[in-house]
Amino acid sequence: MKKTTKILLTLLKSGIYGEKIDLSKYSPITETEWWQVYELATQQGVVALAGEGLKKVPIEILPPKALRLEWIGQITIQENRYALQRGRVRELRELWSKEGVECVELKGESVGRWYKNPSSRYSCDFDCYLSDFDKGNSIIEKQGINVNIDFYKNSSFTWKDLYVENHHFCTPIRGKRRMKKLERRLQQLLSDFPEYPNEDFNALFLMEHAWSHFFEHAISLKHVCDWAVFRRSCGKNVDWPRFEETAMDCGFWRFSLAFNHIADVLDGVISEEQLNTDEQRLLQSILKTERHGSLSNGWTTRIDLFMSYFKYGWKYRIFSDHSMLYILGRSIWAFFFDRHPHV
Repeated sequence: MKKTTKILLTLLKSGIYGEKIDLSKYSPITETEWWQVYELATQQGVVALAGEGLKKVPIEILPPKALRLEWIGQITIQENRYALQRGRVRELRELWSKEGVECVELKGESVGRWYKNPSSRYSCDFDCYLSDFDKGNSIIEKQGINVNIDFYKNSSFTWKDLYVENHHFCTPIRGKRRMKKLERRLQQLLSDFPEYPNEDFNALFLMEHAWSHFFEHAISLKHVCDWAVFRRSCGKNVDWPRFEETAMDCGFWRFSLAFNHIADVLDGVISEEQLNTDEQRLLQSILKTERHGSLSNGWTTRIDLFMSYFKYGWKYRIFSDHSMLYILGRSIWAFFFDRHPHV
């Protein structure tokens, strides 16, 4: 692991948990290295979380003033965006509630509330699950807003300046029998429509979400941070034997073991050198995030993902129960014969 990556992980641990920081073993840190840390934090979606840790860096080894000012500027932008987003979410909740539609927030503040400073967790959109998917879309359309329903998993629209995904399904289920079983379990856990999902839902949802993003080449350190704070905040309330049973049944148990160990590196429980070869490879993949956004971005994204089946066969060999060719064939079959899936 590069020196700059280790510095970033140290900043994140301090920023997330408020622990005293020790960068003495990396001293001296050059101006170039500090800029590399900042650029990696930005790429990984954790610039504000790392900025929380930066507040605890001794003055004698702080980055140059120009970088500190830019870093503070980005944190301020994110804090302002967070406040604006929360206001927009309240507006949507109230709009749906007046029409008798209940709303569960799937990520966003549902995850951010576990952090010491929720505004430091970057969120680019609002993901929700409604008691009536179609009615929720209709209510938005009556406001004169176009709702995109082309993607089977969720509809999408922009409420003022907030991008929203209204989930019909919590997980990608098309053509996947076992994922449909998981989806039924997740929807059952949301059946009373709490403000935020419970611990058993989040354990399964966050891990499957990270697993899916891994194969879409869009996983980042933000996902590791979310899992780490979730474990520390809520782990004691999770039914872990059932989680293991479900993860094994759905095919992401090997991934979850490796992902847990990488979160252990972030937490300082183990060192990066203690990761096995497959875990090292997963960590390097996380540090080389190649895509941001979602599958609803259109055909360009779908074509890129199709081509990636051949480029990243190792991901399927190590972290999937099926071969790359099987997954590819299933995706093609599902597109033609399971276009509008049901659970």
